[in-house]
Amino acid sequence: MKKESTLKVILSVLVIVLLTLVSGMGVYVKDRNVMKNKLPDYKYGMEIEDTNLILLKIKKDETKANEELEEPKEDGTESEANNENQNQSEENKEENKYTLDNYKKAKKLIEKRLVDAGIQQYTVRLDEASGNIAVELPTTTIVGVVQNIFTKGNFEIKIADNNEVIVTNADIKEIKTSVDDSNSVYGQGSIVKMDIIFTKEATKKLENIKNTYAVTYEEKVQTQTDENSSAETATTQTTSEQGKNEETKQTETKDRQVALYLNGTSLGASFGFKSFIDSAANGSLPLTLGNYTTNKEDIDTSLKQANLNKSLIQNEELPVEYEIEQNSVIHSNVQKNTVKIVFAIVFVAMAVVLLVKYKLKGLYGFLTIVGITAALLLTIRYSNLVITTSAICSIVAVMAIQFIYVYSTLNGKTSHTKFNENIFEFTKIFMPVFIMSLVISFAKTLELGSIGQIIFWGLIIFEIINNTLTRALLADTKNK
Repeated sequence: MKKESTLKVILSVLVIVLLTLVSGMGVYVKDRNVMKNKLPDYKYGMEIEDTNLILLKIKKDETKANEELEEPKEDGTESEANNENQNQSEENKEENKYTLDNYKKAKKLIEKRLVDAGIQQYTVRLDEASGNIAVELPTTTIVGVVQNIFTKGNFEIKIADNNEVIVTNADIKEIKTSVDDSNSVYGQGSIVKMDIIFTKEATKKLENIKNTYAVTYEEKVQTQTDENSSAETATTQTTSEQGKNEETKQTETKDRQVALYLNGTSLGASFGFKSFIDSAANGSLPLTLGNYTTNKEDIDTSLKQANLNKSLIQNEELPVEYEIEQNSVIHSNVQKNTVKIVFAIVFVAMAVVLLVKYKLKGLYGFLTIVGITAALLLTIRYSNLVITTSAICSIVAVMAIQFIYVYSTLNGKTSHTKFNENIFEFTKIFMPVFIMSLVISFAKTLELGSIGQIIFWGLIIFEIINNTLTRALLADTKNK
């Protein structure tokens, strides 16, 4: 019986050590002669890591004003009066864009685009007087994604040969994005798909285009023929035509193409008119982004870009246009080393109390606190939870719960019967907290969501660790 108890203690200690090493260092596997960590890195909140501060300034079209300064004015003509009235009307229309309502609308659209791009942490502030916007983002945010978020969001599908716009943002009902891994079993990997769904009105318009537009078009091609006169042709041509090349125009039949544009830039997707219109006239247009790949990071990046394109296309354009005036890095007052110091202080305080009062049992009890913390950090790391200051407080709270449980267990009798009664009492006490944390974990705000998820997983790990490792270490052991 004593040997069995000793074996349980040794195994429990080894499990705790293993959990601590994995949660702190990760799991490294050799990949193409390079050791790579298979676990994702810890994600820290903006108050802990450095952030990018992006200042957005309203971009006003000053071209017309410059043209007016350059053009000489002539008085007394009716056409000039008409032009002045037209210019005044356009200026009034332009100025009407720069209102507080449009500034607030732009701020909300930018926030929605950030969410759709999968950016969990952000701060958006609006200067209501000027309309300028300040955005704070983690430095790890992909640059290309950030730049697209602040663009106007003008989407068009054009016929390539005549630049006729046949689809705009207003014609889009919704866009669905997904990852297709149906070919992964064949070793091809996965690919990101984006399905554009058109409105009923747009579908009818596209059906009409299908019935009236030809799938080919005639393009004029210029050819040159040498007409250097010979003795026979010289008598039939004028002197001025001799020795010259005569241009003749011919036509060539080509397949009509359509292309997709976002903010005036091609999305790289070009279709034959027939294949496009056959699909679009049925109400949707399926697209793929990138190529098939087995790299999860590439898939995640493509999916974020697809979700951003979805947000830009299916929502309204920004009512005013912005340009990036400044992009700087803000250093955090709370560094990662500060977080480590906080945990070290908490661990040392708990260890001193338990070791001084309970000696060997106190050491075992402290190891269970280390084990539950390591398991919780491993869960945070694997599930990509963001470690914010509120998340750190939640982790410390879980550590405190385990400390109180260990202290109360060691303070009384630690037979199996008393041990079971003690853990049952703790389970009853924290059941309402468990239910509340489950509800809070679905909160939209990052801080509340992280608190709920950490407490939720912390209480689950509390039950698992205490019914296995703590039982093996503390139950029926003598205080030494």
